[in-house]
Amino acid sequence: MKKLRVVGAGLAGAEAAWQLARHGLTVELIDIKPGRMSPAHNSAYPAELVCSNSLKSDNPHTASGLLKREMRRLDSIILAAADVTSVPAGSALAVDRSAFAKEVKKRLDSTGLIIWREEEMTSLPEDFGLSSNPEAAPNLALGSVTASASSLTPALGSDSAKGADPVPVSAPISTSAPISASASSLTPALVSDSASASNLDSAKGADPASVPVPNSDLDSDQDCLTLIATGPLTTDSLMQSMAREWGDMLHFFDAAAPIVSEESLVAEHYYSASRYGKGTADYLNCPLDKETYLTFREALLKAPKAEVKEFDRKVFEHCQPIEELAARGEDTMRFGPLKPVGLEDPRTGELPYAVLQLRREQSTGEMYNLVGCQTRMTFKAQREVFGIIPALREAEFLRYGVMHRNHYIKGPQVMTWGNRVKSRNNLFLAGQLTGVEGYMESAASGLITARLMALVAAGMPLDELQGLVLPKTTMIGALLDYAVCSDSVDFQPMNANYGLLEYAEGYQAKRKRERKEQAVLMSDYFMCEWLEFYEASCHRYGLKS
Repeated sequence: MKKLRVVGAGLAGAEAAWQLARHGLTVELIDIKPGRMSPAHNSAYPAELVCSNSLKSDNPHTASGLLKREMRRLDSIILAAADVTSVPAGSALAVDRSAFAKEVKKRLDSTGLIIWREEEMTSLPEDFGLSSNPEAAPNLALGSVTASASSLTPALGSDSAKGADPVPVSAPISTSAPISASASSLTPALVSDSASASNLDSAKGADPASVPVPNSDLDSDQDCLTLIATGPLTTDSLMQSMAREWGDMLHFFDAAAPIVSEESLVAEHYYSASRYGKGTADYLNCPLDKETYLTFREALLKAPKAEVKEFDRKVFEHCQPIEELAARGEDTMRFGPLKPVGLEDPRTGELPYAVLQLRREQSTGEMYNLVGCQTRMTFKAQREVFGIIPALREAEFLRYGVMHRNHYIKGPQVMTWGNRVKSRNNLFLAGQLTGVEGYMESAASGLITARLMALVAAGMPLDELQGLVLPKTTMIGALLDYAVCSDSVDFQPMNANYGLLEYAEGYQAKRKRERKEQAVLMSDYFMCEWLEFYEASCHRYGLKS
């Protein structure tokens, strides 16, 4: 049995360590806290929520609610802790931050199988089976560093760094009956999936027995599987090691435009075309007359913006949100992302005053990106301001625009099945580092990666991982498939949404409400089927399931 190491005790790392321990496996959980804090952390406890205390909707007929339903079935420690520390929040699941983090710590300690280490991983672990990919060599200079191959020194960070505004949920549909929970899994974490700034809940001064104990006697990388879940505030030394390994496949900030669902667009207010008629008509073009354009610009200028954290400020020096373009002058957007040149409206034969283009996010599916519309507007403001554009009046936002520091990789280029790094046999990744967005999404990533990693530790060949990947007919499976297999030309972090799901035969429906109901039934069926196969695999390799 291989040794197991999780780096980062945020949401992804804590979930991974729990899942490994539920399999009866001993795991080292490494984090820089409490001896060292990132700019966004203030608590000595794991799974710190440093943004919103809302985990979004708990209604199973919403994407975030369906994700939670699946995670409960898989015995998620994060959801178990959230359920017993919840505070009133309507249809959303919100928690008391301090009580939540302490509950996660208590449950992790109760396993007796988690070894806490207050240390910093300063470089990627050596591989002892598959050499590193020479083509991914350093092409990104981040300063001089000298980091030995598997050095871990006191301190780290956390992958619970980004919470999102709760997205309003439609549907007054009753929640389903409790589902029986089955468990097992694994994952090593690094910095943590709960880091990003204000309203920090301080747990400093906690009982010394409740915090990690420093220990520098680390195991060698040989015969050790490592799962890194360091999140958006990964320490500089580790980031530089990743940059040497992955070069331009590593991103340092997240500047994403909103994504909307195609079916929610107002059909009579957009047309398909490519600029100057070149190639195929892949873009959906939303024309604006002068009056609408000026109204849209004025709304951009007045809209409330998300606070820029002090440690994020440098990020925005080289990245302009659309509202800042609007502030530069009346016509700036018309000569930038909203330029109409070459996009004659075939219905009128005229060139619109301005055009907002929508680009398909993936080769299949109904997700469309608002081209050039990176924004710092609050989520509510995004709905209202972009709703001024006629084609977007009824738009369903599958992902909101964001701009913040966020270390993440181009998952499809770096990872293969099970979130294993392609160039290394012994290294797995989880949480926001892999390109999933949000508290629960990060935890779900750690949960599944750990379960698959546990089987590898028990002796399952790596080439069998593909057969154990959750299907895209489940929300978790669809989300993790995006992180590993997306063919998006501009890979950006993604939250759980219905646009990712693949509806199996017999579960399709035309009406949105019916599709959401079918999604729950489909998820239940395929999750049950997967669990049976997974538990059989655990039995085959002598793992507790």
